[in-house]
Order: sequence, then structure tokens, then C-alpha cells
Amino acid sequence: AQTAAGAGMWDWDIPSGKLNWSGELFRLFGLDPQKAGASLDLWKSVLHPEDRKIAEDRIISATSRGTPLDSDYRIVLPAGEIRWIKSLGRAICDENHQPIRMLGICLDITGRKRDQEELEQELTAMSRLQKVAGLFATEGDLQPLLCEVVDAAIAIANADFGTIQLLDQTSGHLQIKAQRGFPEWWVE
Repeated sequence: AQTAAGAGMWDWDIPSGKLNWSGELFRLFGLDPQKAGASLDLWKSVLHPEDRKIAEDRIISATSRGTPLDSDYRIVLPAGEIRWIKSLGRAICDENHQPIRMLGICLDITGRKRDQEELEQELTAMSRLQKVAGLFATEGDLQPLLCEVVDAAIAIANADFGTIQLLDQTSGHLQIKAQRGFPEWWVE
């Protein structure tokens, strides 16, 4: 069931520091359980450098406050692939309300994060098109409208550069009317 869900379980004995991972959690992190045992240091070693501090801080906060853990972070697999992980956990406290154990699950949410990024890009593109439509309705000067059309097309295509060229009726040549991202020597 863990494999089908892209999930792995973990169990942390806080006083001893002993950590147990399911085989699926090792697989999720791209690690071989025969080569290294589960540990906080091993977990920290797979964390994306930009996410390391916040992921560690969330664990500390959940254990010190006895609150549920809900943490999204990236990991870097040994081959360099980046995955998004959602870690959910709950601390178990002793009679003095001190955390003694934490149980949890890690889920691979890479697909969900990718879909979210694509949706955000599409929303940005739609916003740009809405701005173009507004300019088209109100702008007397064609130049700002053409620049906004280029920007919208670049956003929609997720491109690095773009141009609008119109045919000069007199010369019969294409003339660049709006562009973004091209070096000046190319445009001239």
C-alpha cells in the first residue's frame, strides 16, 4: 500500500535518537537500506539545501510544542533528481508532557507541486492576456499593446524571448515592432 501511495513510514524514538524507516521510505529517498541505516543525519543529507533549515525547524517546533508535523520540502536523490515531500507526523508525550516518540509518514507530492506550478504559470498568462485585452480597448498608441502581446506570448509559451514583426507595405520587408529578450545587435 505504501508503494502504491508513494509513501513511507517513519518512527523516531526521541530520547535515544533511534530512527526507523520503512523500506518504502528508503526507496522514496533514493537510498539503499543495506548501505546506511535511518538517522537524522541521513535525512538531513537528502534535504535540498534551500529547504534544510525550515524542514529542521518544523521538526523541532513539532517536538518541542507537541503539535502535529505538517512539512513540505524538497529532497535531492543521489542521482540529482529533486522530489517534493510532504511529511506528516505526531509526537507522543510522556506523563510530564515531554515528547518521547514521533511517528509519521512521508508522501511524494512532486506531481502535485508540478501541477501547482503549471497552474500558476497559466494564471499568470491569463492575467497578461486580460491586460492585453484592456489595453486593446483603451490604448490609442499601438506600441504598448504590441509589447504586452509579446510579453503575454512569452509567458504562455514559457519562452525566453519573442518578437512581433509587421510587413512594411512600402518596402515589402518585415519590421520589428515589439520584442523582448533579444540582444540589441540582433534587433538592429
